[in-house]
Amino acid sequence: MDCYETTLCYYARWLGAEVTALRAVGVRAVYCSDRNIALPGYSKQDDLCVWTNGATTIISYGDKAAAEAEALMRVLAPHTTLERLATEMAARCGRTPAHKIKYGFVRLPSMVSSARALTAEDYPSFEAFFKRCNPKCADLSWLHDYYDSLVARELAWGVYVGGLLVSANDAPDMPFMSGQVQEIGINTLVEYRGHGYAKMACAAAIQSLLGRSICPLWSTGAANVASQRLAASLGFERIGNVLSVSL
Repeated sequence: MDCYETTLCYYARWLGAEVTALRAVGVRAVYCSDRNIALPGYSKQDDLCVWTNGATTIISYGDKAAAEAEALMRVLAPHTTLERLATEMAARCGRTPAHKIKYGFVRLPSMVSSARALTAEDYPSFEAFFKRCNPKCADLSWLHDYYDSLVARELAWGVYVGGLLVSANDAPDMPFMSGQVQEIGINTLVEYRGHGYAKMACAAAIQSLLGRSICPLWSTGAANVASQRLAASLGFERIGNVLSVSL
């Protein structure tokens, strides 16, 4: 399995572009009807998304952002800096764009891990873990079904310390190429961070995905330095930045 190629295919589909566009130098605007809805796995509708890796810039827009996309096409050029791009988007959309860093998987480093697959019997531990990670979440009526789905799809991995679940994966719904790609999420109890438990859980999840010919994906916010370091330690490399605005 060529994870790099699979990852490019996924993000091309997400942008509404041909995969060749992600390799081409220059600026391109692409109308994408998926910008008009909140995609599965996403909490909101992103009307305007811009992918850039320096040489390549793809403006993916929906109905609400046609004018903004046209305005960006007039001012952007190949090798436009990320800072300039963010400034131009903010000026035309009236709000600061969200900045995500996208990664492609290269190889998993060898390591010793105490992570294991979580099962239905681990749910009480997972619920307690979730409550500690999300103390403001009052409605947990959905959590058991979500957990059962993770277990059924072999996407639930965790690390126990002294009988306490201290780090565990989650996995968002994938809007495209389900069964071929899977983004990995991770949470660790605050007091247990810095001991490598997140890396253990994620490495076990990645190993499981690769064993089933599923490409692991990683995405994180530009301000989340810890997640960026974790991605690098797990064998991911940056492949692009996405700036997005919801109108």
